[in-house]
Amino acid sequence: NLEIGSILLLHGGGESSALRLDVIAKDFAMHGLRVISFDHTGHGDTGGSLLGQSLKDRLLEASAVFDDFVNHDLPVAIMSFSMGAYPAVEIASSKNVSALVLCAPAAYSNDSVNKKFGPEFKTAITDPNSWQNSKTFDNLQGYDGDTLLVLAGNDKVIPKAIYDRYIEVINKKGSKGKILVLKHAKHQLGVWLTDNPIERNKVVESVLALLK
Repeated sequence: NLEIGSILLLHGGGESSALRLDVIAKDFAMHGLRVISFDHTGHGDTGGSLLGQSLKDRLLEASAVFDDFVNHDLPVAIMSFSMGAYPAVEIASSKNVSALVLCAPAAYSNDSVNKKFGPEFKTAITDPNSWQNSKTFDNLQGYDGDTLLVLAGNDKVIPKAIYDRYIEVINKKGSKGKILVLKHAKHQLGVWLTDNPIERNKVVESVLALLK
């Protein structure tokens, strides 16, 4: 296929990895996108320990991959899952990114960004309202590319208040902000989309539409 652009896929935290996104990655590739997907330190095939890493470290890793592997001469999209929203929005707000796709996005307090995963990070996010000062929302508001928010209708992980805040920001974007709610989807969207090809195709088509 003729290459029409690039898409960087950013997996979430916990037990997630690039492998969970393998099927949707192949779908994008079939439509002519250069797909870049990798495991953060402590996940999947990359190895190393998750303990001692931080959100800031994830941003540095994702930014380096973005710089080195996307085709900067064609449209570029970033698609993130859960925790991946933090580096995705940071990169989109500071680099040339045509489209941003946030799937079941998390949000974190500014204080937690440099905290090491493990007890230190858990303590930083103990307050259920700590995310409210997250600069992610301000950076997302300032991002002037097209944004697609993909929400899991049966998400038991991300608080509804966080979803509502993202919806509020997207709604202010007018025609540059779109929302897709997958009514029966669970938080692990990479896994759920793999098992639900009709819904996965809706997501793929929605992303491709942003790059046309």
